[in-house]
Amino acid sequence: MRFAHVLAIVAAFALLTAGATAASAQTIGDVLGTTILNDTLTQIALPNLTSQIPDPESDTQTQTQQTTTATQPTTNPTPSGRALGYYCRAESKKHAAGKKTPFAQCVNAMRSLRTGKTSSASKACAALSHKRAAGKKSPFALCVSGGKQLLAESAK
Repeated sequence: MRFAHVLAIVAAFALLTAGATAASAQTIGDVLGTTILNDTLTQIALPNLTSQIPDPESDTQTQTQQTTTATQPTTNPTPSGRALGYYCRAESKKHAAGKKTPFAQCVNAMRSLRTGKTSSASKACAALSHKRAAGKKSPFALCVSGGKQLLAESAK
């Protein structure tokens, strides 16, 4: 028998001999029930997985396969540059009647710059408004500055 099981039986016996009341009778049941459950769960036989897994230090073929796969380059390169909306993050996203937002217009301008339809930031952003609010740049100016940043980053 296990030590915990023996200890639980001794504790239950001590409670019974000391004149256990109804409240401590439930405690005895809890102790015995927990012990039986513990014994049942610990005796469940799990499969020994360590015997089925090969030792990588003793298997030279596995070592060579691991080193060759680690040095091979990936076939799908990550796209270079940032998302087009990054260059237009300062633009307003409020809708005007019958028009796209300045942000959406700027993203379209950045797309034409990235694809090579236009090589000039001011030409790509020509559709944006030149009007500016007090203390702020116009949507056109914000788009041009984002376009210049895009062209500078793509030239690197």
